[in-house]
Amino acid sequence: MDTTGGAIQEQVRPDDRTGVRLQEGEKVILALRRTSWNATLDKIVSLGLYIFWWNVAWFVVTDRRLITKKGIFNKTEQALPLHFVQDASFHRSWIGIADVRISTAGGNASISRMGPLRAEDARQLADTTMAQAKRVISDASSVPPSTDHVTEALARIGDLREKGVLTEDEFAQQKARLLATT
Repeated sequence: MDTTGGAIQEQVRPDDRTGVRLQEGEKVILALRRTSWNATLDKIVSLGLYIFWWNVAWFVVTDRRLITKKGIFNKTEQALPLHFVQDASFHRSWIGIADVRISTAGGNASISRMGPLRAEDARQLADTTMAQAKRVISDASSVPPSTDHVTEALARIGDLREKGVLTEDEFAQQKARLLATT
């Protein structure tokens, strides 16, 4: 992270292969393009023009986020932090085209559907997404709260005590709970 003019700015670098913007220290785990027999058919029917659109469309799983990128003229890059992912389900149609559907706990995800893909690519994308999401969640739960977090929480409960929202006993209980986590 770089602090410039009092504002925090994230260092972002493009991944050479996919062109998606990565945060500092972020690593690509899986990167897939749209794949299926209908993508091949689109390349043939469009006399090869579909290849330009196909080259810039990516589904990427990093160690922190799930990212989709598409578009030649109107470019779209959507990212979903993996700790929001509840489920990555695999759906295959009767004609063999598959996609991955993402569910989040808080409602609609910024990325809800990724496809068309071959069935094996869709299954790999769903499995990798869920494995990385579980890893991110377990890593977050095993890290003790930072000292800054505890200090901020103590200041908040102190303010609540001063405003009369918390009694002295409630303040002491909350303070003991916070100090026990460090």
